[in-house]
Amino acid sequence: MKILLVEDSHATASLEIEAVRHIFTHTVDIIRALDGQAAIERFEQHEINLVLLDWHLPKIEGIDVLKEIRKTNTTVPIIMITCETALESINAAMKAGVTDYVIKPFNIKTLTEKIRKNFTWQEM
Repeated sequence: MKILLVEDSHATASLEIEAVRHIFTHTVDIIRALDGQAAIERFEQHEINLVLLDWHLPKIEGIDVLKEIRKTNTTVPIIMITCETALESINAAMKAGVTDYVIKPFNIKTLTEKIRKNFTWQEM
């Protein structure tokens, strides 16, 4: 089981990691990327089961990472975690193929619920 965590904030990434560890009791490889370019590279290098993706990233924005991933993989769950609340942004993410959307600031319970809702355990 591999999760791609794309987040440039260490504090936010810590919350995301805590949520993931709360859900998955078996070994989970969390593959980190601090910018959009690294996210695309890591997605291509690994067989990823779930993506937690920030919108505002160095080098390549999260929405563009989402679009790149969807060019080659239309089924991997991608949860966008962002402070982008504008309806246009949410619609752009939905149109690009995001699985779900979490607004920052968030708590572990909210993220845990979104992961459980969107991740089918058969994908493990």
